[in-house]
Amino acid sequence: MDEENRDTKKERGRRIRYLRESNGLTLQELAEKIGVRYQSLREWEVGKTSPSVDNIGKLAEIFCVHPTWIWTGQGPKNIKRSKEYISVNRDEGLVRTDRRTKAIYELMRYLKTKSPEEIKLIHEVAMKIFGDGQKTRRKNKEI
Repeated sequence: MDEENRDTKKERGRRIRYLRESNGLTLQELAEKIGVRYQSLREWEVGKTSPSVDNIGKLAEIFCVHPTWIWTGQGPKNIKRSKEYISVNRDEGLVRTDRRTKAIYELMRYLKTKSPEEIKLIHEVAMKIFGDGQKTRRKNKEI
């Protein structure tokens, strides 16, 4: 394993640990919510291994953060919480998702097949599109 890949896994692990601890969850509690072994979650947090795309999606849903932020540390961190987007129950974990969340899963599966350079380019394009969408919505509200 090269040094850059090892550092990336460690940084990803730090973000996962940050999310878990800032939400007051133990390793065991979060592992149960995700449906993985305690040891697997521990390995993610120390950077020994990385979660699957599906598990990144589960983490994103549980903590209402963008999967891209968990995976790369880039882009916006938080997802706006709303009943239309996602409902989370702290005791039971994920309750309901809508089609946008499903689209995120599809995107994460797709990105898993891409190189880091391709992912960075896709992220930059998506942020430009998202930014333009925000500007357009603001202009429409002013009219």
